[in-house]
Amino acid sequence: MKKHLLILLFLTCTIGPAFCQTDYFLLPENFFPQKGDNLNLHLLSGNAFSKGEEQQYDAKSTLKALLLDGGKPTDLSGAFKQANIPVLTSKLSNTGVTLLTVVEQETADVSRKKYVNYLTDNGLDKIADGLKQFQQSFRQKTTCIAKTLVAVEKNGGSVQEKPLKEDFELVLKQNPYKGNYGDDITAVLLFKGQPIKAEKVTLIVRTPKGTEFPQLLATDETGSVFIKLSREGTYMLQSIHIEPSKDQQTADFEAWQTSFTFAFSSTNTMPNSYKEFGMGGRH
Repeated sequence: MKKHLLILLFLTCTIGPAFCQTDYFLLPENFFPQKGDNLNLHLLSGNAFSKGEEQQYDAKSTLKALLLDGGKPTDLSGAFKQANIPVLTSKLSNTGVTLLTVVEQETADVSRKKYVNYLTDNGLDKIADGLKQFQQSFRQKTTCIAKTLVAVEKNGGSVQEKPLKEDFELVLKQNPYKGNYGDDITAVLLFKGQPIKAEKVTLIVRTPKGTEFPQLLATDETGSVFIKLSREGTYMLQSIHIEPSKDQQTADFEAWQTSFTFAFSSTNTMPNSYKEFGMGGRH
């Protein structure tokens, strides 16, 4: 039986106005739970595991939360409580791979310098170059679709490949919990329900020793990127899409950010302590 993979989350719990905090991702405390367990789900902001800042639940920005385990989607919004950390605790009633997703939305004003840095850091130089020279601040509406996949006792199922009909989302064509070293996983990026090509996707793999391996990918004609399961640890895919807002009275730009996290282990054991996972220095 696979041991629990615990994620150290003694991270800052302060929610500030910093614009970079619109990049969200999900981390469960246990990627390999048992049926009947209560799964604690943490929401973090940042574009890397090591830069993640833990977020409290905020009813003003959270649009929805769902659990999918092969049957009818379960609405988890009723389990939320304002300012909760972790943002969600959900009882797992079935076995097999289970998908949890949280959708956040917020609108923020940001200074020109910070916005240019934000665009550049995310490889969106063309948008940065096209900004109006006289404008000293910008308003952006951002929708974040964060997904995570866990294996409850068993590794069967295919919920990871089913689109949730969100504006911008990643789906996995293979089940990573059935993978072995060297296997390929195809991730498809969808925008408004259709595959989007030539879009940048960041892959970050964090090993049990805490080393992070980032890789910049780009979707092909079918909206796909290809990931090789080459290291044990936690995997995260992220992508950002920005367009000029159609409603300039509300915002200058509209952005969509999506993320997908899962774990990979080719053996029957996984790290079972914060320190083993490589984040023990955080406490």
